[in-house]
Amino acid sequence: IAANLCEKVLRENDFGNLGFYILGMGYLFCGLSAIFVAAPIIDKIGDKYAFFLGSLGYSAYVWSFILPAFRSEHPDSDSFFYSKGFIITLMLLVAAIEGALGALLWTV
Repeated sequence: IAANLCEKVLRENDFGNLGFYILGMGYLFCGLSAIFVAAPIIDKIGDKYAFFLGSLGYSAYVWSFILPAFRSEHPDSDSFFYSKGFIITLMLLVAAIEGALGALLWTV
């Protein structure tokens, strides 16, 4: 349900298939991180900090949706932070970080 909502919100705000791409990016990085790096990092930093980092990743992911919402409220703004290219780049980057940090959360 959340995946469909993510895609729907971004599609309605003129971002096309960005919702699909950020979900794919998150799952890709989560899978790769879980296979290759999550266990050694958890062994090094401990469970408590792994949970903390994982929750930070998910929080950043959720907060990244505020920019498309602001852009839809101010469509005529010339601000760099409301530009479509910046928002797309930021959301893809945050999705990759969320996936990598989410692997820590789900591996613990």
